[in-house]
Amino acid sequence: MKKIVYYIAVAFLAINFSSCSDFLDLPSKSKTDSESVFSSIDKAEMAVLACYTGVWMQDAWYKAQNGTDEMWSTESNSNANNYAANYVLNDQSCPTGIYTTSYSSIERCNSCLKGLRAMSLSGEDERKCHIYIAECLAVRATCFLNLIRYFGDVPYSTVPVLDMTTFSSSRVDRDEIYDGIIADLQEAVEVLPWYSEGFFSTPERISKNAAYGLLARTALYAAGYALHWDLNTYDKSTLQMRRPLDESRVRKLYTIADEACKAVISKGENSLLSKYEDVFRALNEGGVYNPEEVMFEYAEFGNTTNGRVGYTNGLCIHASNALYGKTLPLQLIHPTFYLSFADDDTRRDVTVGNYSIDAAGNDIAVPYGALNLGKWRCNWKAGPRTATLKTDVNWPILRYSDVLLMYAEAENYLNNGPTEAAKAAYEQVRLRAFAGDASRIGTTPSTYDTFF
Repeated sequence: MKKIVYYIAVAFLAINFSSCSDFLDLPSKSKTDSESVFSSIDKAEMAVLACYTGVWMQDAWYKAQNGTDEMWSTESNSNANNYAANYVLNDQSCPTGIYTTSYSSIERCNSCLKGLRAMSLSGEDERKCHIYIAECLAVRATCFLNLIRYFGDVPYSTVPVLDMTTFSSSRVDRDEIYDGIIADLQEAVEVLPWYSEGFFSTPERISKNAAYGLLARTALYAAGYALHWDLNTYDKSTLQMRRPLDESRVRKLYTIADEACKAVISKGENSLLSKYEDVFRALNEGGVYNPEEVMFEYAEFGNTTNGRVGYTNGLCIHASNALYGKTLPLQLIHPTFYLSFADDDTRRDVTVGNYSIDAAGNDIAVPYGALNLGKWRCNWKAGPRTATLKTDVNWPILRYSDVLLMYAEAENYLNNGPTEAAKAAYEQVRLRAFAGDASRIGTTPSTYDTFF
């Protein structure tokens, strides 16, 4: 009996080893997926779109922007959402979402770049492929810029994880990362189409216009003040708040920013909307684009990529309001910020909300201690939200006003004082703020320090 059992067991093992061998000969599922994604340019584009998920996120405007000169949080100091504002960084729920989401998109960009560069195409498909490569470079650059802004010196990789020789990385000096970001954006602007060419249908994707603006922003950050320290020792005594020590590097960076802004301004596609309020009304309405001013905005619509913009950082709306739906602001405006505006500055009553909405839909004035963030208002929406906490409000990452003011700063630095072009750019923003009344904008500063 034992022999029969033994022979049956041997036969069973032999069959299974044979089946196992056949199974192991099957192609890797991940390899098949990768080959499938980059088997056509249309499928590859879908992978590129997935890279955008990390260019902005809720933690960036919520946890990381509590406790500023303009805004305070209504949550307790011991609340994890308020830790960063109170220098309590010993909990996993601090703004790690920025870190992990940014690196997730960077990995997608690196994988897409590898797949796109390996595609063999011709004609219009080849042109699209080059554009998608440039798009991935710009998205990756945006993610790394966010990481530096919030975390300083961070790990830096431009290859997919599977192609790395090591799976651990120490911090990399931010100047080295800035150089990489700038190189990526300089390559991208050479290939990306202008928005007017119609390749991209919305400013939710990075056009040449937006890439130039992001290049200028990165160069100014790189030329600006930041905490630097010895990355070999992490000795706190080496911490310094300073600009780069090499003055020629600073000047080169300002020149990059100046030329990038000048390219956008000279093209003439972008301009300021006549009314400041219209910028944010369109963003709140959802599906309304003003690409002439809002050059790049983060897409937040539907059941997937969506957030609580306007719920947590907007007007307070009563829970029983049937028309607009409940909002519960956890971020409020300092009265000092509200009072810093001139009474006739049209930006004030857009930026700051001085009322709430009750159950019946009536506007109720609020005291100075309860001023809301006014740019995000669910009562400006054209229709209902996807859900209470999914407000369908896009976030503006880059506006033409940013380009004008960056250009003014760069011109001022490079010429040791504002040029006429710098003053004109600055005054465009001021004029719009005061509804085109030049008599209200004040005297434009004329020396380097006062203009800066």
